[in-house]
Amino acid sequence: MKNFIFVLLIGFSNWALAQNSKDLSDTDRLAISVYLPDQIEGIPAIAQNNITNKLNRLVVNNGMGNSDYNNRFVLTANVSVLTKDITPTAPPMHAYTLELTLFIGDGIEGNLFATTSTTLKGVGKNENKAYLAALKNFNIRGPQYQGFFDKGKQKILEFYEAECNRIITEAEGLAAQKKFEESLFTLSSIPNVVLECYYD
Repeated sequence: MKNFIFVLLIGFSNWALAQNSKDLSDTDRLAISVYLPDQIEGIPAIAQNNITNKLNRLVVNNGMGNSDYNNRFVLTANVSVLTKDITPTAPPMHAYTLELTLFIGDGIEGNLFATTSTTLKGVGKNENKAYLAALKNFNIRGPQYQGFFDKGKQKILEFYEAECNRIITEAEGLAAQKKFEESLFTLSSIPNVVLECYYD
């Protein structure tokens, strides 16, 4: 039975790999979902929607939004308010300096693969407008993001290549205990682009 399950999983993985291969490199088939936690420092609801939309566009622009099959890998953000000032103008305006930090990670195990930060400034008639004005300066076409995504992709592959044997051993242990669903779930955590795991 155990061998049957592993053969079934490998067969499914090979099929999925073939379905997604259309002239894409291994790293191009990795997909990332956007996840924005609710605990971002004092962020207005409208600003949270703004960031989520920009992050989704950033993922697509960098070729990692090409599939909704695997939502294991996430792009998330944190916004820190560095300064809040009132300008000495008439009328007084609110001036914000924000630090926007982006993270690529594993949403299940919590592994961090890449991070980048940018400083944003904005001025508005009230705090919400200043916050939104700063976020408007988040340029998703900035040159640093290609390198950020490339590093994230590479680190994901390196991590799973290094952990492949451990994950397979854990899945075999679960199958030996007749925990077949858990065993399949454990094996399915390995991205289908980590060819060393599938063809070793």
